[in-house]
Amino acid sequence: MRHQRRDMDRTFYEEAETFAPTPQLTTFRLLLALCLTHRLMPYHYDVSQAFLQALVPEDERYYVRFPKGYVHPLGYVGAYMKKALYGHRTSGRLWSETAHRFMTDRYPTLSRSTYDECLYIGWIDGQLFIVLIYVDDFIVACADERSRARFHTDIMSTFQATYSGVLNQFLQLRVDVQTETLPTGESYPTRIELSHERSITDLCAKFSIDTDKQAPRSPMTEGLSLPIPPPDAIDRSIETPLRSLIYSLLWLARTVRPDIYYHVTYLAQFCHQPTVEALTAAKRILHYAYSTRDYTLAMAIY
Repeated sequence: MRHQRRDMDRTFYEEAETFAPTPQLTTFRLLLALCLTHRLMPYHYDVSQAFLQALVPEDERYYVRFPKGYVHPLGYVGAYMKKALYGHRTSGRLWSETAHRFMTDRYPTLSRSTYDECLYIGWIDGQLFIVLIYVDDFIVACADERSRARFHTDIMSTFQATYSGVLNQFLQLRVDVQTETLPTGESYPTRIELSHERSITDLCAKFSIDTDKQAPRSPMTEGLSLPIPPPDAIDRSIETPLRSLIYSLLWLARTVRPDIYYHVTYLAQFCHQPTVEALTAAKRILHYAYSTRDYTLAMAIY
């Protein structure tokens, strides 16, 4: 659906939830740890235009106006939806329910985690099988190629999806899976590394960081203490850039760069009272992250 319409009528929002659950970062890391522990290979599937493949239940009715210029033969001005549309408030929830029905109907031996409802784990033909769903991304972890081939057939026949092979990218993270091969020809992971090298490079371009200059050797100047600024020292013109940079750095820190976590959270207090000094300190952290962009969060079995 190349051209999306926004001609939605509000009809059933009072009783319905309007969000789709997403897995926690700790769940994603747990999945990778289980892959190493149980010799499971992680694979990646992506459902194309997922919301358009979400079915609307019979007991719910949502209506959409016809585009301007279209005249219905019977004079109707709109119709009710049988599938969700992008821009509709409940599309995320409808897709989440559709994905859940797919998992429960096709794989009744898998249990939905009580810790994170986006995680499904269980046994198929005596082999451990794990599925993590992040909206339209399916990460499948298994050791048996026959189980993966079965899942491949099921998801491809149910949804319009693409198969990316072994997991190599997720949520702007580069995932490097290092493997060894058994005499039987099957491979299993021995080391998994997560990095943000590309994201950091893009952030430097976005915030005009001169990467040719000598990079700082630490995220923050030793002993730096920025006072709470008086009202006349607050610069509202840099509030949006500072917030954007802090939020981006927080994402880096939460995923693969815990070495900058303290420094970023310290500067986060200046998001609502921005100063030039705080923005300069935040850019220093980003420059440091660029100089150490080859740092990875590694998990391995020794």
